[in-house]
Amino acid sequence: MTTPLKRRRLQRVSSTGSFTLSDPSDEEIVTAKKVRQAPPTPRATPVKPVALSSPGARKQSKASLPLPPTLSHLLQLHSALESLLALKLGSSSLAPSPHPTRPDTLTIINICTSAELERAAGRRCAPIEIARLCWIYEAGVPPIPHETRPETPVNPIQQDDNPFLTPTKSRKSELEWLRGGGGITLSPMRVLDKESGKRRTMYAFGVELDVSDGGGRTGMDVASRWLSEKQTRVRLIEKRIREWWKANTVSPLPPFPSSLLPPLIQPANLPTPSSTRTRSLTSTPSKGRAIAFNTPTPTRARSSLLSDVNLMGPPETPTKVRVLASLPVTPAKSDGRITPTSGSVKDRKSALFERLAAKAGTPKGSVLLRDEHTDYERIVTADELKRRSALSRLGGVAEGIYMLFSSTGGDLATPATRRRRAVPMDEAVQILVKSSKVAISEAEAQSSIKMLAELCPFFVRVLVIDRAEWLEAPSSSALAAPPSPGSVAVAEVSRRSPGGSPKRVGRNEDGGLRRVRERIRRELENPAV
Repeated sequence: MTTPLKRRRLQRVSSTGSFTLSDPSDEEIVTAKKVRQAPPTPRATPVKPVALSSPGARKQSKASLPLPPTLSHLLQLHSALESLLALKLGSSSLAPSPHPTRPDTLTIINICTSAELERAAGRRCAPIEIARLCWIYEAGVPPIPHETRPETPVNPIQQDDNPFLTPTKSRKSELEWLRGGGGITLSPMRVLDKESGKRRTMYAFGVELDVSDGGGRTGMDVASRWLSEKQTRVRLIEKRIREWWKANTVSPLPPFPSSLLPPLIQPANLPTPSSTRTRSLTSTPSKGRAIAFNTPTPTRARSSLLSDVNLMGPPETPTKVRVLASLPVTPAKSDGRITPTSGSVKDRKSALFERLAAKAGTPKGSVLLRDEHTDYERIVTADELKRRSALSRLGGVAEGIYMLFSSTGGDLATPATRRRRAVPMDEAVQILVKSSKVAISEAEAQSSIKMLAELCPFFVRVLVIDRAEWLEAPSSSALAAPPSPGSVAVAEVSRRSPGGSPKRVGRNEDGGLRRVRERIRRELENPAV
């Protein structure tokens, strides 16, 4: 075997012509060393290099590259809309439209507004974005007819020719329209704006599902069907956006197309009570309005004298008569009566500003109330309001405690007798919560019982026995004595005779409830200042 060194020597010798190589078939012999040193064998079908300027390369790069910010913004808005619609469908009881656009579809309109979509997505959702989304939804879909609700039939009796009736133009087409496609609808909706306190018209989104296969029409069926088709709709919307991006390869990108939506008809800007009140308080009265506060003529003789002067003298303009009537009268010409004066405009304005400043300086959560009997205003804090609310519930609590401690006898004429003197606090609280006319918690019931015990110790007391709270009803002479036939007869006679005092009879029969109500009423009328 020839080594590489010997082969090079033989080649040099052969180049001089004095020596020739061995048989060339030796090079075709495959040995283990040749296999190790052989280069890797290329593939049978080589990959054809693709130039970046070819159409195939452009198609591959468009499909893999992320969307521009404008198009990505629309896709993210649609994804947020899908999640918001699914949440609304699953958490609220929405009814389908009584007039669907097609007989085999289920339409639920006005599920969420554009403002709710903007808050849920955390992105801008202006009318231009809504129009662009509507163009994407309506791409390749037949438009929904504008008049989706049938006209109300008119009674033929009311179709009489009335010559005094002026026909009015119907604004139905302007206020009621429906757009969209691909399972999403767009329509106008009037909502109450929390910031301004007025109603305004906004764009609202809904859903439209195909129920030709006989699917359910309830809320959960609609929500599950909508969620099952979510990924298909998102891929379809992304496909439409990328197709438009593929068709527009110029730089910069042209504006995205948008649908021509009908304008939103806003309600009339009528004056609200708040705006009218603000204007009347802060505006300066005019000259003609200030004359209305002038003091009337104090004496009848003065008015007759003025009337004689007006009749005897030359005719005067109304302005001169008004100025003459508004002249002040000296005390010497009056008959001794004191005429109340209303003060100047400046004084009234300063007093108004003082009241507004005092109201603005009150602590948060307090209310400024004016006493009807006295001419002063006082500040009611949140704690006092809470106490007054608890006092208003004490009447029902007292009735429940009275029924808890008493039991009715066999005869209706027999007065109520005490069943037991003490009841555990936990048992009383549970009974009051169940029997209360207004829904209250156990903590509120316990605090009401303690407040009643503080105000009316003659009715109920709170005792602590072995670290446990008990309710005790004080004994009453009218209720503690067992009923006897004589007392029953006396009760019947007193009931039939009209000469008895109703107040005294009520106190004996209700076991002190009348005194409890009087005590609560005094607390509400005369609160602690």
